[in-house]
Amino acid sequence: MKSILILGGAKCVWEDVNSLKKWGDVAAVNDVGIHWPGKLAFWATLHPRKFKHWEKERRNNGYPDGYVKYSHKYGKPMTDFVYSDWGGSSGLFAIKIARLLAYDNIILAGIPMESDQAHFFNKSQEWLDAEKYRKAWISREAEIKPFVSSCSGWTRRLLGGPAMK
Repeated sequence: MKSILILGGAKCVWEDVNSLKKWGDVAAVNDVGIHWPGKLAFWATLHPRKFKHWEKERRNNGYPDGYVKYSHKYGKPMTDFVYSDWGGSSGLFAIKIARLLAYDNIILAGIPMESDQAHFFNKSQEWLDAEKYRKAWISREAEIKPFVSSCSGWTRRLLGGPAMK
């Protein structure tokens, strides 16, 4: 079994990670990659122009490089590979990439898709777009559910928790 932990930016991300006993590789979604001190298998976003800033911050933090960057639109040198988006947030896009890379045990941390789950470094601001992306997640549910579980929130209710897989 090829496993990966996908880190998102909700304020629950570190609590989610701490709830897990083990995982395989690690991937980052958006700016959480700045804050993960370990190796990243890949880094995915629907905001490729931000990679330049994020990578600079990651280097400044002294964290390793060697990851591959994915986005839905061309942005080289900011993006290594481009694939079409499923329309359901950068988190769902990261799931698509993980499946393309043949991961068959994908665990989501910090991707609850809840509007009351603010970003981990700005806990006072809700993410009001969460609900508008859920339709795309639901449309992909049958395709991803056998491979994906989530530590928290709406995505856990939709896909099940890591202990349930």
